[in-house]
Amino acid sequence: MQNFFISLLPKEQLENCFPAKLTKKNPQFTFPQGKVQEGVYNHWQQSMMTEDPSEAEAIARSKGLRTEWGPNRLLKTKFYADAFEYFGGLDRNILFSSLADDAMWFDSWPLMQHLPNEERPLKLTYGDDTELTREEKKTWIEAYDRCAIEQKKHVQEAKGKTQKYKK
Repeated sequence: MQNFFISLLPKEQLENCFPAKLTKKNPQFTFPQGKVQEGVYNHWQQSMMTEDPSEAEAIARSKGLRTEWGPNRLLKTKFYADAFEYFGGLDRNILFSSLADDAMWFDSWPLMQHLPNEERPLKLTYGDDTELTREEKKTWIEAYDRCAIEQKKHVQEAKGKTQKYKK
């Protein structure tokens, strides 16, 4: 039944869009060691490993991102991905994305928690660019918490690797 329901939905409702806002690095500002600029998540020069705006845009597009320049050389990117993926082991579609790349992720960041969602660097939307309501986000998180498939093998491998580097 779940697979049938998903097959009836328009493609745009089966995708997520992961928009990001990458600021322009300001060479006039130097911050004391360990300090970051308020409201800054990442600079496009750092993400794209170039100082050239045209090259940064080309790199982003080569990675499947849609790009747009905003005021003050703000690079806005969008990445569209399927929200569900077919998993043969269960013979069903499973939720393949999370709310980690949403504005709410910054609710506990001291230099961003006071910013309205529109000004935060990340904001997950549906594939047709419509926003998720607070209630939809709550439902998504509850479903994830109740129904996520734990990958114990990978968790143990990751813990083992982490432990190796902490010694």
